Order: sequence, then structure tokens, then C-alpha cells
Amino acid sequence: IRGLLASTAYRVQVRAANASGEGAWSSSGSATTAAVPSTNNPPKVFKDRSGSGSNVCDILTDSSQPVESVTMPTGNLASFQRLVLRGAETTEWPASCTGSLAEVPNFDDRDAEQLFLTIDAVTGPDNVRLVDNTPELTQPAAQPGGDARKAGFLWVRPMAAFRTDTVRIDVTATDPHGASVSTWYRLIVQPILSSTSAPRFASTASPPAYTVNQAIAPFVLPAATGGDVGTIPGDPYFYRVSGLPPELTFDAVTRTISGTPRTAGTHRITYKADDPDVAGEDDGDTAVQTFNIVVRGDGSTDPPPAPTGLTVAQGPTSGSLAVSWTPPPSGSAITDYDLRYFKGTAPPSSESDWVTEGAPGLSDAARTVPADTIRGLLAETAYLVQVRAANGNGEGAWSSSGSATTAAAPGTNNAPRVVRFFNGATIRCQVKTDFSTPSLTATLTIGQLLAFRDLVPRESDTTEWPAVCAASATGRLPLFDDRDAEQLFLTLDYTPPDPGSARFSDGAPQLIQPSDKTGSTGALVLQGISAFRPDTVRIDVTATDPHGASASTWVRVILTTSIDPDPVNPPRFASTASPPAYTVNAAIAPLVLPAATGGTVGVARDDPYFYAVRGLPPGLAFDAATRTISGTPRTAGTHRVTYKADDLDDKGEGDGDSAVQTFNIVVRGDGSTDP
Repeated sequence: IRGLLASTAYRVQVRAANASGEGAWSSSGSATTAAVPSTNNPPKVFKDRSGSGSNVCDILTDSSQPVESVTMPTGNLASFQRLVLRGAETTEWPASCTGSLAEVPNFDDRDAEQLFLTIDAVTGPDNVRLVDNTPELTQPAAQPGGDARKAGFLWVRPMAAFRTDTVRIDVTATDPHGASVSTWYRLIVQPILSSTSAPRFASTASPPAYTVNQAIAPFVLPAATGGDVGTIPGDPYFYRVSGLPPELTFDAVTRTISGTPRTAGTHRITYKADDPDVAGEDDGDTAVQTFNIVVRGDGSTDPPPAPTGLTVAQGPTSGSLAVSWTPPPSGSAITDYDLRYFKGTAPPSSESDWVTEGAPGLSDAARTVPADTIRGLLAETAYLVQVRAANGNGEGAWSSSGSATTAAAPGTNNAPRVVRFFNGATIRCQVKTDFSTPSLTATLTIGQLLAFRDLVPRESDTTEWPAVCAASATGRLPLFDDRDAEQLFLTLDYTPPDPGSARFSDGAPQLIQPSDKTGSTGALVLQGISAFRPDTVRIDVTATDPHGASASTWVRVILTTSIDPDPVNPPRFASTASPPAYTVNAAIAPLVLPAATGGTVGVARDDPYFYAVRGLPPGLAFDAATRTISGTPRTAGTHRVTYKADDLDDKGEGDGDSAVQTFNIVVRGDGSTDP
């Protein structure tokens, strides 16, 4: 057995094998290796200095520096070669060596004995990982003799997500007498430099309730799909979890949460998946979902009752409200309070109209103190507020409403303004006053990810934007600006595109709020698809300062397609709808229409077809997302219905590139079964 340390005790066992398999290990024998002979020369580390005058190498003594450093794109295979390359030399390397040396090794041993290489540590950030079972060492031969093929290799295949980052690999070379030397290699990994689509989760995690101090069944989180994947080997996604209860852990390789929870309560978990491109969460290019892990601790299965004594008053600024309440009666420990509000004095007609946590000025962080401040509201405006409590068993009922009107904005407050880019010879920007035109216009081609960035990038400026500003003004011009340099809260409003020809992917457009903590200057992120004709969407964006003063503008997004149709295989239906006869004024069983196949699909995310129906009886409605007709028919008769499916290319029904079928819906009005 070679490659051991000198003057060191070891235990050894042996086992035998035959055609039937391997037998048991023997009892141990032990011995201590001999001391290093006084004539032994320990290995040394050398650094290549090719091109530096007459010296081509140095003995490396500064351990803060790597022996080699390489920059490479994600997914490429890197190899550090010539790790041990003593040729015909029999003398010690000097402190520097002359240009007559053809090859400079990383490690060398004057005695020309075989060196045994080991990887001691691999360190790097969580957005970089090594795949294909790397790093891997190829051991050098006993006598490389200058042959680079026998000199030892270090193989590494890394991949990185959303930023360039560095991996450190520590390697030690040990001679047959146990003398050793160590150094390290630097690997700078670059992610994919462009982003064509974003990852997403197909479902949301919904773990069961757990009991404190009891091991949980391993819980596997949903996998990500989409994004820039398939360009490198190995699992293409980087998974991360935050907010886990103490003693629960997350294995990113298997996407599994396991362990034994030690703290009862409702724990808000954030789960993210990123692909290996340069875009990250602030660019809307990361799949993010949140869910609760409930850990019960007292044997009770009931969530807490609603808090009482809700008080709502004007807050510290004119755009805020101070809220306090009385905790529910004692029982399971309260782990969180949730707040929600509504602009107005009467309750909303729908639960979905309440503004819930995660909205601008209403943090979704866990709160256990029975008081908080809601920010980002309008000045001199009435609001309703409710609160609910949560414990280890879940969330309780909402409280009765409290109400208050925010204060007026102070006279010294500077309201936000909208800034318009103007690239003139001496004029760089203008304060926008004409809102009949958009602040920004962009054409969103099929499946493209689009981000309007730098919505609020005030830098070191402390004066108001003038009516015009010179070309020497700040390097990045914002969409909104506030002279007081206070945080602006962004909200958006828009009318969805015609669902028969266009739609946004991944739900509505998303706003990323500006934040001093994350350095975000705000962004509007969206992705869309369209079929056979362009469609235009107007998105209104409002910026509100902490005092409730606001400014609004709008951006124009043109959804279009440039996909050529498939001339051989247009969309088609595999079957024809055949609904039963219905009775007037009686609700029908939901009728699912046939799905389309063929056509130009697979080039964008989401369902690739656009479904439309016309000619339905009054009282019936069609849901294009589920292809379902439902409702209560109000008019008897035979109704001729046209059902159409279109794909994502730029051809439509008039070009013979849509699937079209017609069928009858019969609505009887007198109970008769006869035609």
C-alpha cells in the first residue's frame, strides 16, 4: 500500500473473493510507517511564468494564489494538465528556472518518485455546481518522463446560474515517504449569456401538517420546467429553499425536505428554481413559489380564533396606517399575523378584491407582535383593514374590519414625476407631461421574456429633474423619480389581450419592487404569445411615495408572432363535438370540447392553441383554458355552434391554417323528446 504518510500508524484488513462473491474481512493487522529518510526531497509546487523574460517558472510560496486559473463557459469540460511532469531532470528546481524547460509541472519531486494526488476540498457558492462526477483526478505515472499523457490530470465540468462565480479546488501531492505539499486551482465559471425563457413550476407544494419533535416522511418539492436547459449535462436547475423550521433540511439534488421539526408554528417557505443563464430573480427569470409548513405542538387541531380590538389610525406618514389589535385567547402559540386592506368604506363585493400580503407596503414576513404599519397607500383616502392569526394548526378567521383615513401629504413633499427619455444633442431627458403617448413601447415576439428595467433608479441626485436635463445627467434615466429619494411603491393595471388571439404566459405581468436592501431599481416583467395577428396591450403603472402622492404613466406592449406555419400539418381536431340535448333554464353538465393536434406548436410555453367558440345559446359560456362549455341555457331551439382552434404562427382561418368544426346544441323547452 503506497501513498501513506510517514511515521503514521495504520490498520489493515483483507478479504478473499471467488466465483460466488466476496467473503468477510479479516481481523486487523497494524503497523507504523517508517520515518522519512533524511535524504528525501519533499514535493514542491511550481507556477508557470511563460513569457516573463528568461524565467519560465517560480517555486510557489504564496498559498493565497492559485497554481492555475481558468475562465470558461458553463457546461464546458476543463482539464488542468501537467500536474506531475518530471522528465530527465535530476537536480532540484531552482527558485526560478530558465526558458530551456519545455514543460512546467504543477507539482515536482526531485527524487523522481511517484506522487499520489488527492482532492482535499471543493468550495464555491450555491449558484455553481460540478457535474459528470467531477472533479476527477487521473493519477500520474511513476515516471512520466516528460510525457504529458502520463503526467496526471484534473478534470472539471462546472455550471453556473445567473452570475459569473468562482470555484476553488484544493489538491495535495504526497511522495512515497509521506512528505506532501498542497496548492489550489481557480475555476471562473460563466453562465449562459442570454435568456430566452424562464423556468416555472408546474404545481405548488402542499405539505401535510407535522408534529413537533417527530421525524417527517421525506417530502419532495415540485420540479421545474422550461427555461434555458438542455445545453449542458446533469440536472439543469438550481433549487433553493429558505424559511424551513429548525432541524428540517433541504436536499437540492433530490428536491427533498426531511428531518425532525423542533419548533411548532406556521413557517412560510420560499422555494426557487433557476436555470443556468445569466438572468436571475430580479429579471423575472427564476421560478418562485411560497407555501406553509405547519408544525403542531400541543395536540390541538384548531387554528386560533380571530383577533379582537382592531384599531386603525393614521400612520407616521400620510401614505400609511398604524394598525394594532388584541391577540386571541391563550392556547397554541401565535406564529404569525396576516393583514389585508381595501380602499373604501364599504366591504368589497369579492374576497379577491382585498389587498393581501406581498403587495407594495404590506410585507409578507412573519409577524408575532400585535401591531404593524401598512405603507404605500394614497393620501387622504379611506381604507378598511382586517387581521387574522395563525398557530401551529393553521390560519384562523379574519377579524371584523377597522377603518381610518390616511393623512394629507405634507406641503414640503415632492410628488413623484414621470421622466421621458429624450436623446438630443444637449438635452438628455424631459419631465413627461403628455400621457396620450406611452413612456415605453416594446414588441414582444412569441415566447420572448421581456423586462422593462430601471423604473426607479435614483442615484446620487438630490435636486429635482428640471423641465429638461443635460446630457451630463445621471447615467441611467428612470421611468419615475422622486426628488425626496424616498422609496416608491409600484402598482399596475391593464386589460388582458383578446384571449382568442393572444395571452400572457405565467399569469399577469409581474412587478419587481424597487428596494434599498436588494439594490433593485424596479422592473416590469412579462412574457406572451399570440396567433395569426398582432395584439396590443396597454399597461398602466403608478408610483406612490410614502406620503400617498403618486404619478402614473403607461407602456405599450405589442404581442406578435413571426412563426412560419407548417404547410403540411395545420391544426386539426381528432373528433367532432356531439353534445346531448339540454333543457331550457336547467344547468348543463360541463361539456369539454375536443383538443387540437398538429400545427406549429412547441415553440413557446403554455398551451400552444387558441380556442374560440361562437353561436352559443344565451346563458352558456365557453372557457378557452379548459375548452369547457357550461352554464344554464335561456333560449330553446337548435343553435349552430362554430368551434375553432388556432396555433401560434402568423396564419389564421382565412389562410386555411385553423382547425374549424361546427355542431348543434339543442335546447328543449317543453319537456318533449320528439323533434
